[in-house]
Amino acid sequence: MHQAQAITLTPQPTRVPGIFTVPSKSYPGQFYTTDIRDAAHPACNCPAGQHDFESCKHVATCWHVRACIAVQAELDRARARALIVRPRGMAALQEAFGPATPA
Repeated sequence: MHQAQAITLTPQPTRVPGIFTVPSKSYPGQFYTTDIRDAAHPACNCPAGQHDFESCKHVATCWHVRACIAVQAELDRARARALIVRPRGMAALQEAFGPATPA
């Protein structure tokens, strides 16, 4: 029996913020470029994105756009967590164990 190899379908950010490269589910080895910099009009060069589903009355975006929005949100949360300043040295010890009490 063959074991199926897991294919990572996670969007990969490019050097330009808001633009992602997403692998195709249907065509292995093919990648689509998704641009989510304009939240009102995200763009994807997949077949569904080329038909401009954004012009419909109800928003129906391709899964590439939804996945990229989720990845971008996680990247933003990670950046926000990295900006939290934690105490270091003795202040960190006092925060963790409380102030020293005289014996």
